[in-house]
Amino acid sequence: MQLFSGSQRSNVTAICLSLSLLVLSACSGGSSGTSPAVNTQENDTETDLNAGRDIVATEDVFAFRRASVYADVLKPCVLINTVAESCTLSTLPYIGDGDGIPTVDEVMDRVLVSHDWMGQRFQAFLEQAPRDLLGMFSSATAVLLGSDVRPSFYSTLNGAIQIDPSYLWLSVAEKNTISLEEDYRSNFGADLQFLFLSRRVLNGAMAYSGFSLSDDSTRTFDQMVLPLTRLIYHELAHASDYMPRWELPNVNPALSVYQNISNNVAIRLSNRIQQEYPLLSNEMSEFARVRFRDQIPTDAQKAATASDVGELMGSDGAISFYSYLTDREDLANLVDTAMMAYHFDIERNVGFSNKPLAENPSCDDYLVSWGQRNRLADPLVIDRAYWAVNTVAASGTRIDDFFRTLPDMVEMDKNVSWCDNQYAASSSASLRSNTENRPPISADELMREQQRELPAHSQ
Repeated sequence: MQLFSGSQRSNVTAICLSLSLLVLSACSGGSSGTSPAVNTQENDTETDLNAGRDIVATEDVFAFRRASVYADVLKPCVLINTVAESCTLSTLPYIGDGDGIPTVDEVMDRVLVSHDWMGQRFQAFLEQAPRDLLGMFSSATAVLLGSDVRPSFYSTLNGAIQIDPSYLWLSVAEKNTISLEEDYRSNFGADLQFLFLSRRVLNGAMAYSGFSLSDDSTRTFDQMVLPLTRLIYHELAHASDYMPRWELPNVNPALSVYQNISNNVAIRLSNRIQQEYPLLSNEMSEFARVRFRDQIPTDAQKAATASDVGELMGSDGAISFYSYLTDREDLANLVDTAMMAYHFDIERNVGFSNKPLAENPSCDDYLVSWGQRNRLADPLVIDRAYWAVNTVAASGTRIDDFFRTLPDMVEMDKNVSWCDNQYAASSSASLRSNTENRPPISADELMREQQRELPAHSQ
């Protein structure tokens, strides 16, 4: 029954190619548990790209708080690639004990960094973070902030999250300590004939903008907060999925993180949401494997149009295309979207468009075949999202009021550009009348926006 009415790069790639299915919650790979041979050509390309930058390899990170009681075990427990290396919880326990909210100091005692400024910035972020976000750190063991982490991820091998510092910088000097290497998933699904587009919207405008890592632009702390908050909600949703906070008193400290998680598959929250509110489209799951795992597409998938996939998603309850990759990503996407709406009034617009044929397309060339503004309020999505945040984030009774007063979802106009469809008008004519007031956006800017929306993941 519905509750509401209808209104890192460096070792990430190696891990994604090698670890077992439990660890590979959002990566493709085998089950050997060992790292593959290093791709020398790829490493040379990365070295050239980062020439002159102060890039510290992940294996050289250090405890941000040298006096922390966990300073000596953080690095050997987090920098692991095999199940056999997973530390016991008596060595590196979870940050929380299932009773109360971890303090900022308790979280910072578990932080590894490649540069001190990253730890300083992360602490400042935590000091203003929502209380429920701090509570979700209970289910993690550590946090790593490193030059070459891309993309951010959570791992069941160690219970830690690793964060891409492109979410943390403010100054040019800080940017120069961050790798320029692309997310390895950026060009997956190139043979597909459609694009999934997503935008976070606040007060009718883009909620936050992207900044280049290679120019002399700077940003303020406030400009950093929103995208980083979204990312941390996503990664901690993975941690909470595998080890819900109420299960923390029951863990076996003599066993490793991995063993505790493996022995308690039945408690996994992503399994429960699929039992109670399942996603139904197997076709979309296959499309997601092509786009996000580089699975070879079939001829039928290559021929599929934006209208075809939009019809599939429009009749199902996923908040995002990426939700179809795994049950774990479905849960995390629901949590990060709903919590950003709850705390910051940020709506999420989604849609599928054509791939423009023009050599130098503009945003006006990306025509929507299916899309929704404020997808969270779709009747097929809202109950799933309510279950996810109420279970994972435990934000209290106020979350009920939030969901009951959520603004309506609005269908986008077909064959109207993605940029024009961001406005609140309900007809194509009205949308087109807004073009004079719409800030210009190039195709490059649009694609950078989508790159920011390429989600972090779990392993």
